Amino acid sequence: MDIRLRVSFPKTSTTKKIARLKYLLAQIQGSPFIQEPFPPGYASTAELADGIAALEKADIEAKTMDRVKIAYRNKLDDQITNKFKKLARHFEVVADGNLEALQSTGFPLAKAPGRRNTKIGLMDPPPLSLKKGSSAASLLLAWKKIAGACLEAHSTSGDPTVEENWGSHGLFSGPRAELTGFTLGQFYFLRVRIVNEAGAGVWSAPYQFLAT
Repeated sequence: MDIRLRVSFPKTSTTKKIARLKYLLAQIQGSPFIQEPFPPGYASTAELADGIAALEKADIEAKTMDRVKIAYRNKLDDQITNKFKKLARHFEVVADGNLEALQSTGFPLAKAPGRRNTKIGLMDPPPLSLKKGSSAASLLLAWKKIAGACLEAHSTSGDPTVEENWGSHGLFSGPRAELTGFTLGQFYFLRVRIVNEAGAGVWSAPYQFLAT
């Protein structure tokens, strides 16, 4: 096989690693070329999501610098990383050299045909359109789709300057997403950022909206 996926992860903080794993999971879930269930021995997307959530929780607990908690976080990091790497090899076999299918996985290509590799940088948040969603107290987001990138959305009904107040709605491959879980008649703040191969970009300025 001439084209392969690059499955190595650059050495970085666990927080940035988690953002990268979330991006890969969103790409895998949104790929029209990837079908579940996977063969026995491969982690499902649900298992990957659970693994990322467990790693995220362990990373927060490890910030106390407790050696046992750090070791546990590192163990979970290795486990979820190996699951993604194993799946990448499965995707290569299924794609059978199909460039579009390989690109849809979110993993960078180890060898891109006909062009030189260029460094991909962090991206700024895109212009965003906000409209009432199809159900009560929902919000419809629309933006120009960015190849190889996802939009991450957070919201809060509290003080937007307090980081702990923000809650995640997940990552979306675009170009539209409907957010739910709001309380009718309540004001909220929304922020978004782009997550790509290079990691998570900067957050947008908060948008304020009324859940209707």
